[in-house]
Amino acid sequence: MEVVGDMRRLKLASHVGVFASGVVILGLWAFRPSDSYDSGIQVAFAGFVMVVVGLLGLMMRLAARDEDIFVGPLRLFATICGAVTGGYALSHTDEAWESTSTDPVPMAPTDQIVTYIEAIAMLVFAAWGVYNMILAVPARRATAARDKAWPVTAEVADRVRRSRGTVVFLRWVMPLPPIVAALVAGFAEDDGFEIRLLFTPSLLLVGCAIYFARTRFDPAAWTAGAALAGAVGGFHIGVYLTVLMMWDVRSAALVFIGCSAAGGFCCRWIAARGRDQVLKPYTRDLVDSPIEVPFASTHDRRLTLNVGTKALSLSRDRFIRGDRFSVVFSFADITSAEVTTVAATHTLHVHGVFNQTMTVHSGPAVRIGLPEDGEWIFPTDQGPDVVHIIEARKQAFAAT
Repeated sequence: MEVVGDMRRLKLASHVGVFASGVVILGLWAFRPSDSYDSGIQVAFAGFVMVVVGLLGLMMRLAARDEDIFVGPLRLFATICGAVTGGYALSHTDEAWESTSTDPVPMAPTDQIVTYIEAIAMLVFAAWGVYNMILAVPARRATAARDKAWPVTAEVADRVRRSRGTVVFLRWVMPLPPIVAALVAGFAEDDGFEIRLLFTPSLLLVGCAIYFARTRFDPAAWTAGAALAGAVGGFHIGVYLTVLMMWDVRSAALVFIGCSAAGGFCCRWIAARGRDQVLKPYTRDLVDSPIEVPFASTHDRRLTLNVGTKALSLSRDRFIRGDRFSVVFSFADITSAEVTTVAATHTLHVHGVFNQTMTVHSGPAVRIGLPEDGEWIFPTDQGPDVVHIIEARKQAFAAT
């Protein structure tokens, strides 16, 4: 088994810590407004940076499946940018204190404590990023070499070619509107353009470029990433529109929500079209390809069995209901795969996940044998296709 529960919980805790520390720092400044409180302005900026970085990191953990190896490097990059930008802002507080023109108020002890908490959270955040990036290096090299040498049929090559425009849009075009909006809003200010306005849009651009490059053979992961990136980009467009138009708080809130929803919906729709161009209709040509093939459960469309090139994963994306999970087993751990029939509806424990169950309805299904006498019963009408692709990719994995 490739997923370690304690490690996943620590990663998630690091993101929550960064996000919470940024919220606290921002809150301290918001409840102590003062024109001369220059240190508070710097703390607010650092807090904003860490809120964005922490929220993006937390959303990446929710949107990306555990076997994706792009998360480590992207987490590290986001953390370094947040630390450098926030640290640069905080380093100028001493200059503000020494200034006599505005008579600034020194940073309060509570602000200093929270700043230290933020620094500790950033260190934990970065340490886990470095650790995962080091662990991912051998797998990344092996995957890249295998993808280059992978034989692809003419039909699969045609599917990938048709979706190439979608991938280019998701990687490079989708993050551009927030950058343009930041430039327009920045140059519209009387004080001149401030480079910090480009920080989050640039981070979004880099994140999209890395994410959709890493998942180019996993079209099922495009929709979640596109929806998240579109919502973040739409939110920032709403922020810059509010700055330019000088709207009141109620109007600004409606603009934020509307732009986020529109951006997330439109980008997800485009990503879904590209996904369907690659995965639908399912044919056995996809078996001998590097494309990760998802199969949806018959009675629960959010329960999916994802057949990759080196591992098999079972995931359920129902975060609002609190029963979301994702568990991965290497093909070396898969003992068998066979078509079966479920006689009556019943509830089973999900092997490999603590305290999670799934309802298996009567009808055709696939039984997958797992280590320690475990098994998955996956309801599907595509039983022969599922068994065929698992057995074929298991043999290919064993051969490598």
